[in-house]
Amino acid sequence: MSVQGNFVIVPRELMQNAWYTHSPTIHLYIHCLLRANYADSEWQGITIKRGQFVTGLKSLSQETGLTVKQLRSALDRLKRAGYVASKATNKYRIITVLNYDDIQIRASKTAVKGQAKGKQRATNKKNNKEINIVEQSPTDYSAGIKSIVDYLNSKLGTKYRAQTVSTRRHIIARLKEGYSVDDFKRVIDGKYSDWSGDSKMSRYLRPDTLFGSKFESYLNSAANNEGSSDLDALMRGYNR
Repeated sequence: MSVQGNFVIVPRELMQNAWYTHSPTIHLYIHCLLRANYADSEWQGITIKRGQFVTGLKSLSQETGLTVKQLRSALDRLKRAGYVASKATNKYRIITVLNYDDIQIRASKTAVKGQAKGKQRATNKKNNKEINIVEQSPTDYSAGIKSIVDYLNSKLGTKYRAQTVSTRRHIIARLKEGYSVDDFKRVIDGKYSDWSGDSKMSRYLRPDTLFGSKFESYLNSAANNEGSSDLDALMRGYNR
C-alpha cells in the first residue's frame, strides 16, 4: 500500500451522519480517506485519479480487519449516503471518495485560517500581558523613568514619552539590574558626545538603543571618556 501526502482532513460533519455510530462504516470511510490517491497516478495502463484507489474486498478485509460481509454492508451505506462510489470488475475494484477535493481543500483552508487566528490571539495575549506588566510595574520606578526621559529630551531636544511601553520596558530592565538614574545620564551624555555630530549615528540617540542590551558597554565607554577628560584637565593644570 502506497501512502501519498502527509495527512488527510477528516471533517467533523461526519458525526452528524446516522452511520457514524456504525463502527464498520466509519472505520471503512476513514480507511478510504487514507488510501485515496493524493495525486493522479497510472496503474496497469489506467489512470487512478486523485481521491480514488484500487483494491478488492479481500485486500480491504486484510487492511481493515473487517469481514467481507461487513465491508459489503459498510460500502452500501456509504454509497447510499453519497460519500463513496465503487466500481468493480472481475479482477479489481476502484473506490472513489466523492467530493474528495472539496473535503481536503476547503477543510485545510479553514484549518489554516483557524491556526492563523489562534496564533494571532496568542500573540495579542502575549503583547497585552507584556503591556500590563510594564504598565503595572511598581510605582517606585515611575519617578526614575520620568527623570531619565526628561533628561534625554532636554539633551536631544526630543519629545519621548515616559509612558511609552518599549521605553519603560528598557529602562525598568536596566533599573532591575541595579543601574542608577545617574548611570542613565552618563550613557546619554557619553553617546551624545560620540554620536551627535555624526549624521549616521545620531539617529541611534533614542531610548531603545541607548537603554537596550549594550547599556553596560555604553556606560563603561562613558566612564573611560570621563576618566580621560579628568586626566587631561589634571595635565593642563600641571603644565601651568
